Amino acid sequence: MRRHPIVPRKWLRDGIPNWKVRVPLDLISPHEPKTRNFREERDAIAYAKSLSTARLSLAAKFLKLPQIEQAKVLRRYEEENSQVNINVAAAAEKCLAAKTDAGRRKNSLVAFGCTLRSMTAAFGAKSIQAVSAADIDDWLASHTEWQPKTKLNNLKYASSLFAWCIRKRWLVFNPCLGVERPVVPFKPVKILTVPQVRQLLKTCCEEDPALLAFLSLVMFGGLRVAEARRCKSSNLTNSTIDLGGESCKLNERRCVKMSAQLCAWLAAWQADGQLYGDVDVPDFAHRLKRLQKVSGVTIPKNGLRHSFCSYHLELIGADATARAANNSPTMLFKHYAATVTAEAAKEFAEIRP
Repeated sequence: MRRHPIVPRKWLRDGIPNWKVRVPLDLISPHEPKTRNFREERDAIAYAKSLSTARLSLAAKFLKLPQIEQAKVLRRYEEENSQVNINVAAAAEKCLAAKTDAGRRKNSLVAFGCTLRSMTAAFGAKSIQAVSAADIDDWLASHTEWQPKTKLNNLKYASSLFAWCIRKRWLVFNPCLGVERPVVPFKPVKILTVPQVRQLLKTCCEEDPALLAFLSLVMFGGLRVAEARRCKSSNLTNSTIDLGGESCKLNERRCVKMSAQLCAWLAAWQADGQLYGDVDVPDFAHRLKRLQKVSGVTIPKNGLRHSFCSYHLELIGADATARAANNSPTMLFKHYAATVTAEAAKEFAEIRP
């Protein structure tokens, strides 16, 4: 913002010259008038010079402060001068309602809501402008039961709240930017071996063939678990998986050419699946848990998709696997490189109904 020089201005009162100095907004005190009047020009000039000196002195002192102290000063200034003074609990409620109205997915809203409730319990009565990085640090540290990844996820959701407040012009600074991000240790992915895949599919065909399409789409098609469950029979046409943005994680259309292996397993499902209709089935979690118990094969978290990425990276390379899995080659190499041998990958490719 441009700052005009502070200079006296002449005005006449009953033909007698007077001088006035308008005090800039950034130097106005609640105990002093906005304009000072003087009978003598020299007094007006001296006062204008004192205001200019004060402005330079304050700016110099502010710039010499450490960054964290500057942030505190700015937050205090915004809190005292803002027309909106809203606490964290109210801001969290409005933010969650806005994201719900925007059409965010249920699972995302549930996780976001959990973080907001935890923040509200910790410092919900505090003004949104008064929240500091130290408050966020204390909140994260108080939850000793949270693993580093959980803390990182909660920090990201908290940052989303403050970023939303900035867009609403309730804040000028996101306090989460001053928080040290938790370090998440790398953990290798867990996949199913070829014998485990065979046993799981064999049991599925015998005990609960309605689940066959879900297992096939994730393990041989590379879909995410949620994407596979949202998939409809109408999305599986002309040997292609065609999903609209409403069904995908990134709200973008996915169109994937089915492999011969996937087509064979979906054909086996459709031969018996006319009774079941869409890919998702009622009581899905219970039936999948029962399938694991009966087959004796425990599916690790995201183990079906991890298996697809690991075996196909060895079979068809990073670029083709990344397109099928809707991922990046960099992420594939980071998590799945050298996870399986070439011999195991060939055995995986030969699994058929």
